[in-house]
Amino acid sequence: MPHIPPKPLYPLILSAEEARHRHRIRLAIQAQQAILDQRAPEADWPPLKREEMLTKWRKALTPYQKQLRSSFARYHRAKKEWKQADESRWQRMTGRAGKLEKVCQQLLLKFLEVLRFVVQALLHIVGLRSTPPEPLRSVLTEKDRPALEEFQKQHDEEFTAMADPEKLEPWLSYRFDRLVLARTDRIRRWDKTHREEKERARQEITRLCSRLTERSDTRSVLSHSQACTTRTHGMGL
Repeated sequence: MPHIPPKPLYPLILSAEEARHRHRIRLAIQAQQAILDQRAPEADWPPLKREEMLTKWRKALTPYQKQLRSSFARYHRAKKEWKQADESRWQRMTGRAGKLEKVCQQLLLKFLEVLRFVVQALLHIVGLRSTPPEPLRSVLTEKDRPALEEFQKQHDEEFTAMADPEKLEPWLSYRFDRLVLARTDRIRRWDKTHREEKERARQEITRLCSRLTERSDTRSVLSHSQACTTRTHGMGL
């Protein structure tokens, strides 16, 4: 609650100069009250709604899930055809099995590229990546394979979540909980950082309010308040 100096029980007869100084003291109280009223930026944000957020994420991720499944299905069919051909001596001799293997490996590269794209999209949608996913590359070579395979290893948890709807739900729920916790931690850190500044402001308001109820030299009171404010700004608060 704002600190409001109590009104005197009897009218004060003040000189013009003293009235001006008392007005300046009240302005100083308002300045200190403004410090007390400060809050962490996120403290006034609306609370995160779990179901609303999860529904939004699911809707945004649906086309990426379909894209991932479609790419994997093409690779899986090609791999099955290659394995069947490789079991045939005749198809090995005619080179058909070798051609199917090359097609399979190329589709695997494309699948790994789609996986990279989809996982980056997932991270962006849930706030773990600041930029949208890098566009899919239409041309891939064996030189790209090591980086794509390493990406898959590093993000196996996210890949598994996108590939399996039953595992995506708990992954998204965990991510939501982390978002809420991170916001709470940021607000707590802000409060801790500004705690001493607010305490100084509270003490200064108490001192100024008590002086306003007295018939004393308001010049010295105001000088003290201005010195406190100057020290506060000098400390970068």
